[in-house]
Amino acid sequence: MKKKIIIAHSPDSDDAFMFYGLSTGIISSKDFELEHHISDIETLNQMAFLGKYDITAISFNAFSKVLDDYDLMPCGASFGENYGPIVVSKEQLSPVQLNKTLIAVPGEFTTAFLLLKHYIPNPMYAIVPFDTILSAVIEEKYQAGLIIHEGQLTYKDFNLFNVLDLGALWFKETTLPLPLGGLAIKKIIPENIKTELIALVRESVNYSITHFEDAFAFARTYSRNANDSETKTFIKMYVNELTLNYPHNARKALQVFSRKFRLPDISRSLLEK
Repeated sequence: MKKKIIIAHSPDSDDAFMFYGLSTGIISSKDFELEHHISDIETLNQMAFLGKYDITAISFNAFSKVLDDYDLMPCGASFGENYGPIVVSKEQLSPVQLNKTLIAVPGEFTTAFLLLKHYIPNPMYAIVPFDTILSAVIEEKYQAGLIIHEGQLTYKDFNLFNVLDLGALWFKETTLPLPLGGLAIKKIIPENIKTELIALVRESVNYSITHFEDAFAFARTYSRNANDSETKTFIKMYVNELTLNYPHNARKALQVFSRKFRLPDISRSLLEK
């Protein structure tokens, strides 16, 4: 009898791309029955606090709070290389003005929100579903919005301004990739099973990278308000060599990230497989 494993990830083109092989059965799940649960990243963050899923996508901000229950898989991470979450607005707002502006944010446990608080101390904010923030700003429900997905590329199509580029600010400070989120796996899973699951996820990511057009055709249905060219660019931004492994600069980025935000050292939870 196959062992059931629940893998939770977000309904985004980059996650869909990464899990294409396993989701479609092109990559054999071998001795496992894999059940894919799809939910927005802030919900997944909160479910991780409850230990709900065997493997889950998680913001690094949230992961710092579940170190007793989860390890960090050595594949499946999203890093921004001189790019990342942005704050958009219909007006060209200064940081001083932003500090007095109600900002729609995707959740308090997202890495994007942690960054926002670093660069805009004590921001005024309202929690809004991540996939409605761009339209909420366009419709002037909020003067500004913190964007974590394809809107990082498409905001210009709606005559919005990038008023705070958190990824660029991080890179200017550190010259390192920005750790945004990764895959957490329950500590209680036996080590040999973890090793097998890591190999499966890594195989799926590698398959998608080496069969880009096929994986893209699957993932494009999860894109929002982005054309094919923008979606391809977005996927390549967040699924790449840094997703297959954590090279030296990525590990160093985790250490710097942890120190900068006064978090436990996330890099110590990274499995070496």
